[in-house]
Amino acid sequence: GTAAGLKAPQRHGGGGGEQRPGRPRGRSPMSCLCCYLLHSQVPRSTRTYVGFTTDPPRRLRQHNGEIGAGAYRTRKGRPWAMLLFVHGFPNKVVALQFEWQWQHPQSTRHLRAHRPKRSRGLAHQLRTLS
Repeated sequence: GTAAGLKAPQRHGGGGGEQRPGRPRGRSPMSCLCCYLLHSQVPRSTRTYVGFTTDPPRRLRQHNGEIGAGAYRTRKGRPWAMLLFVHGFPNKVVALQFEWQWQHPQSTRHLRAHRPKRSRGLAHQLRTLS
């Protein structure tokens, strides 16, 4: 259940999102507080990356080097695909806490029952999220 009547975050697959007429320039129609999972599209790669953004399509372009300010950790492994994102957080602090917990499942008390070994890759990230 959720505490204090807050809605639980929602998961969605894929990024994408086209600009629509009538929207302010530079703002995505998908603007929200989101944590996301990237997977490298390099053949046979197991690289994944978990991050936070308010604009998923723009952040994916940054990670892929199309525009500036991508994360240093994602330079290797380009191109990246956004497999899913989680949104619906009540504020930025809660979203960043969720991001940290997703990045560090072995260290967070909220996932103590799962206590996975320090493994990596897509299957581990998805198992942690479920």
